[in-house]
Amino acid sequence: MSVAAARPGIREIMAHTLSHGDLTNDPNRETGCDRVAALAWSDALGSALWHIALNHDVSSWKQARAVLAKRLRGDRAEAGIYTAIAEIALREWMDDKCSVCRGRKFVMNEEVKTACIACEATGRRRHSDTERRLLLGVEERVYRRFESLFAAAHSAISNADALCEQQVLRNLGRRRPRGKRSGRRKA
Repeated sequence: MSVAAARPGIREIMAHTLSHGDLTNDPNRETGCDRVAALAWSDALGSALWHIALNHDVSSWKQARAVLAKRLRGDRAEAGIYTAIAEIALREWMDDKCSVCRGRKFVMNEEVKTACIACEATGRRRHSDTERRLLLGVEERVYRRFESLFAAAHSAISNADALCEQQVLRNLGRRRPRGKRSGRRKA
Protein backbone atom coordinates (compact mmCIF):
# COMPACT_ATOMS: atom_id res chain seq x y z
CA MET A 1 0.00 0.00 0.00
CA SER A 2 1.48 3.34 -1.00
CA VAL A 3 1.04 6.63 0.72
CA ALA A 4 -0.46 9.31 -1.53
CA ALA A 5 1.95 12.15 -2.19
CA ALA A 6 0.94 15.35 -0.47
CA ARG A 7 -0.01 18.17 -2.79
CA PRO A 8 2.73 20.81 -2.75
CA GLY A 9 1.91 24.05 -0.97
CA ILE A 10 2.36 27.51 -2.40
CA ARG A 11 5.84 27.81 -0.85
CA GLU A 12 7.10 24.68 -2.57
CA ILE A 13 5.54 25.74 -5.86
CA MET A 14 7.06 29.22 -5.52
CA ALA A 15 10.48 27.77 -4.65
CA HIS A 16 10.37 25.67 -7.82
CA THR A 17 9.26 28.67 -9.90
CA LEU A 18 11.99 30.94 -8.53
CA SER A 19 14.76 28.38 -8.92
CA HIS A 20 13.84 27.31 -12.47
CA GLY A 21 13.11 30.73 -13.91
CA ASP A 22 10.50 29.52 -16.40
CA LEU A 23 8.48 32.66 -17.14
CA THR A 24 6.37 31.37 -20.01
CA ASN A 25 2.86 32.73 -20.07
CA ASP A 26 -0.35 30.87 -20.79
CA PRO A 27 -3.73 32.62 -20.43
CA ASN A 28 -5.44 29.27 -19.74
CA ARG A 29 -3.49 28.15 -16.69
CA GLU A 30 -1.37 29.44 -13.84
CA THR A 31 2.28 29.74 -14.86
CA GLY A 32 5.57 30.79 -13.34
CA CYS A 33 5.05 34.25 -14.74
CA ASP A 34 1.79 34.54 -12.79
CA ARG A 35 3.46 33.34 -9.59
CA VAL A 36 6.39 35.76 -9.87
CA ALA A 37 3.95 38.62 -10.53
CA ALA A 38 1.83 37.58 -7.53
CA LEU A 39 4.94 37.63 -5.34
CA ALA A 40 6.00 41.01 -6.73
CA TRP A 41 2.62 42.51 -5.79
CA SER A 42 2.82 41.23 -2.20
CA ASP A 43 4.24 42.82 0.95
CA ALA A 44 7.80 44.13 0.35
CA LEU A 45 9.32 42.48 3.44
CA GLY A 46 7.44 39.23 2.91
CA SER A 47 8.46 39.08 -0.73
CA ALA A 48 12.12 39.65 0.15
CA LEU A 49 11.91 36.96 2.86
CA TRP A 50 10.48 34.49 0.37
CA HIS A 51 13.24 35.26 -2.12
CA ILE A 52 15.83 34.66 0.61
CA ALA A 53 14.27 31.49 2.04
CA LEU A 54 12.95 29.84 -1.13
CA ASN A 55 15.57 30.82 -3.69
CA HIS A 56 18.59 31.61 -1.51
CA ASP A 57 18.64 35.04 -3.15
CA VAL A 58 21.31 37.00 -1.30
CA SER A 59 20.50 40.18 -3.22
CA SER A 60 17.14 40.31 -1.41
CA TRP A 61 18.94 40.37 1.96
CA LYS A 62 19.66 44.11 1.78
CA GLN A 63 16.07 44.86 0.82
CA ALA A 64 14.68 42.77 3.69
CA ARG A 65 17.10 44.38 6.16
CA ALA A 66 16.21 47.91 4.98
CA VAL A 67 12.44 47.33 5.05
CA LEU A 68 12.58 45.65 8.47
CA ALA A 69 14.76 48.43 9.91
CA LYS A 70 12.32 51.04 8.58
CA ARG A 71 9.39 49.22 10.17
CA LEU A 72 11.23 49.03 13.50
CA ARG A 73 12.30 52.66 13.61
CA GLY A 74 9.12 54.20 12.23
CA ASP A 75 9.66 57.93 11.76
CA ARG A 76 12.79 58.12 13.90
CA ALA A 77 15.78 59.57 12.09
CA GLU A 78 18.66 57.38 13.29
CA ALA A 79 18.89 54.14 11.34
CA GLY A 80 22.11 52.55 12.66
CA ILE A 81 20.90 50.52 15.64
CA TYR A 82 17.67 49.55 13.85
CA THR A 83 19.61 48.28 10.85
CA ALA A 84 21.86 46.25 13.18
CA ILE A 85 18.85 44.77 15.01
CA ALA A 86 17.17 43.97 11.69
CA GLU A 87 20.35 42.22 10.51
CA ILE A 88 20.56 40.11 13.68
CA ALA A 89 16.83 39.26 13.61
CA LEU A 90 17.07 38.15 9.97
CA ARG A 91 20.08 35.97 10.78
CA GLU A 92 18.16 34.42 13.68
CA TRP A 93 15.18 33.82 11.38
CA MET A 94 17.41 32.01 8.90
CA ASP A 95 19.20 30.01 11.63
CA ASP A 96 16.17 28.87 13.60
CA LYS A 97 16.86 25.17 14.12
CA CYS A 98 18.11 23.91 17.50
CA SER A 99 21.80 23.05 17.28
CA VAL A 100 21.38 20.00 19.57
CA CYS A 101 18.45 18.18 17.93
CA ARG A 102 18.69 19.97 14.56
CA GLY A 103 14.99 20.78 14.62
CA ARG A 104 13.78 17.21 15.26
CA LYS A 105 12.58 18.06 18.81
CA PHE A 106 14.15 14.89 20.22
CA VAL A 107 17.56 13.25 20.65
CA MET A 108 18.56 9.60 20.59
CA ASN A 109 20.72 8.36 23.45
CA GLU A 110 21.60 4.66 23.51
CA GLU A 111 18.52 3.80 21.45
CA VAL A 112 16.26 5.85 23.72
CA LYS A 113 14.33 8.72 22.21
CA THR A 114 14.04 11.67 24.61
CA ALA A 115 12.73 15.21 24.27
CA CYS A 116 15.45 17.75 23.55
CA ILE A 117 16.08 19.80 26.68
CA ALA A 118 18.09 22.48 24.88
CA CYS A 119 15.03 23.74 22.96
CA GLU A 120 12.38 22.25 25.27
CA ALA A 121 11.24 20.03 22.39
CA THR A 122 10.28 22.95 20.13
CA GLY A 123 12.98 22.28 17.54
CA ARG A 124 13.74 26.00 17.49
CA ARG A 125 17.03 27.57 18.45
CA ARG A 126 17.01 29.91 21.42
CA HIS A 127 19.00 33.06 20.79
CA SER A 128 20.50 34.48 23.94
CA ASP A 129 20.53 38.09 25.05
CA THR A 130 24.28 37.81 25.58
CA GLU A 131 24.80 36.69 22.01
CA ARG A 132 22.66 39.55 20.71
CA ARG A 133 24.37 42.09 22.95
CA LEU A 134 27.79 41.02 21.75
CA LEU A 135 26.69 41.20 18.11
CA LEU A 136 25.40 44.74 18.72
CA GLY A 137 28.62 45.62 20.54
CA VAL A 138 26.89 47.31 23.48
CA GLU A 139 27.00 46.97 27.26
CA GLU A 140 24.25 45.09 29.08
CA ARG A 141 22.59 48.23 30.48
CA VAL A 142 22.46 49.73 26.96
CA TYR A 143 21.18 46.48 25.47
CA ARG A 144 18.15 46.48 27.81
CA ARG A 145 16.86 49.60 26.01
CA PHE A 146 16.77 47.70 22.71
CA GLU A 147 15.73 44.26 23.98
CA SER A 148 12.05 44.68 23.07
CA LEU A 149 13.01 45.55 19.49
CA PHE A 150 14.10 41.95 18.90
CA ALA A 151 10.62 40.70 19.76
CA ALA A 152 9.16 43.41 17.52
CA ALA A 153 11.53 42.41 14.70
CA HIS A 154 10.62 38.72 14.92
CA SER A 155 6.94 39.63 15.08
CA ALA A 156 7.31 41.83 11.98
CA ILE A 157 9.09 38.99 10.16
CA SER A 158 6.38 36.46 11.06
CA ASN A 159 3.58 38.85 10.14
CA ALA A 160 5.21 39.77 6.82
CA ASP A 161 5.74 36.10 5.97
CA ALA A 162 2.11 35.21 6.71
CA LEU A 163 0.79 38.32 4.92
CA CYS A 164 2.91 37.51 1.86
CA GLU A 165 1.42 34.02 1.69
CA GLN A 166 -2.13 35.39 1.92
CA GLN A 167 -1.44 38.03 -0.72
CA VAL A 168 0.22 35.59 -3.12
CA LEU A 169 -2.71 33.19 -2.83
CA ARG A 170 -5.20 36.02 -3.33
CA ASN A 171 -3.22 37.46 -6.28
CA LEU A 172 -3.27 34.04 -7.91
CA GLY A 173 -7.01 33.76 -7.39
CA ARG A 174 -6.70 30.83 -5.01
CA ARG A 175 -8.49 32.76 -2.27
CA ARG A 176 -11.16 35.36 -2.64
CA PRO A 177 -10.44 38.86 -1.32
CA ARG A 178 -11.39 39.60 2.28
CA GLY A 179 -14.84 41.01 2.81
CA LYS A 180 -16.26 39.64 -0.44
CA ARG A 181 -18.90 36.99 -0.17
CA SER A 182 -19.90 34.41 -2.66
CA GLY A 183 -23.13 34.82 -4.55
CA ARG A 184 -24.91 32.36 -2.26
CA ARG A 185 -27.02 33.58 0.61
CA LYS A 186 -27.85 31.83 3.82
CA ALA A 187 -31.37 30.46 3.91
